[in-house]
Amino acid sequence: MHNTILNLRHLASTHLKHILNVTSFIATRLIAIAAFALSVPLFIRHTSDAQYGVVAIGFSLLGLSTLFDVAIGYVITQSVGRGLARSSQFNNKILHGMFSVYVYGVGTVTFLLLIAISMLSLSWQEQIFYASLTLLLPCMAISGVVAAIFQAQNNVAYINLSRFGFELGKALALVLSALSLDSFVLIGPVLVIVAVLRATLDYHMLDRTAGIRLSLKSVTETLKYYKFARLGFASFSTVVLTLLVTVSDKIFIKQFFSESDVAYYSFAFDVNAKAYLLVNAVNTAMFAVILKQFARKSSTKPLIAVGLAAVIFVTLIYYLPMFFFSNGIISLLVTREFAENSAYLTSTMSVASVVYL
Repeated sequence: MHNTILNLRHLASTHLKHILNVTSFIATRLIAIAAFALSVPLFIRHTSDAQYGVVAIGFSLLGLSTLFDVAIGYVITQSVGRGLARSSQFNNKILHGMFSVYVYGVGTVTFLLLIAISMLSLSWQEQIFYASLTLLLPCMAISGVVAAIFQAQNNVAYINLSRFGFELGKALALVLSALSLDSFVLIGPVLVIVAVLRATLDYHMLDRTAGIRLSLKSVTETLKYYKFARLGFASFSTVVLTLLVTVSDKIFIKQFFSESDVAYYSFAFDVNAKAYLLVNAVNTAMFAVILKQFARKSSTKPLIAVGLAAVIFVTLIYYLPMFFFSNGIISLLVTREFAENSAYLTSTMSVASVVYL
């Protein structure tokens, strides 16, 4: 018995960082899902199905930030991770060069989007909402770089807390806008404040824990790092196609059906997508470990098996109940009428989600 306890303590101490990474992700994701389950129904009850449809389209546009997270963010994670695996050091010049590519790229996209929004025939509420979401992108670029560096160092616990704070900010924005104005117009400005605070804290934590102060290079110097950015082009292209689907599908529904139908579709999608993050809890914690194992030419099969086990676990505790009891669950969360319009979509998407995971 004593030896068993000692073995368990040794196992826990050896894998303490991995345990902390996974548990922090699961804990923050579960609370984030709970915040979603409370804030979205409250917003719909105080506003309308149609207004939630507009918000859903706007939140889909935030997927623009994932273009750079996947492309440039993964390049940063891989370059830093490989450097740490081989020599416990990484190239600061590459890091600051990629950060400059990231920020200049996002800045250009932000500028072009603001011009496009000003030219569209939108109500003033929609103008404020979409312009605010666009202004989030530079802040999310800073947070994305910090996340990439921390992930390379397998310091995922802070990333979990940072993303958790932003998820709570989204829930807070929904609640404040619904309760104060019975409208979505306040969501954008609140999220801008949350994103600025998050980016500032991320920058400070990177300096404090890793001794890295991110700095921008000149445009001429930044162009030299294009060859590194190209390493993420395949991922970038894939996410572009995915984003086109996740945004255009809602725009299509709005044009040919109604904003209320966008709300039903988006709610079904969001309910399913929230559980993806529970699987990502395991995947994110393992990413840096797998990268180092691969760089050292060690076996990664046990770690991949853990990822598959996570999919099975989430299927049993989340997607099976969602498939069989979606009508009753949504009725409790929102209203019976809303459930009648979204339950079938939710059940269907739960099957697709398991295949996706």
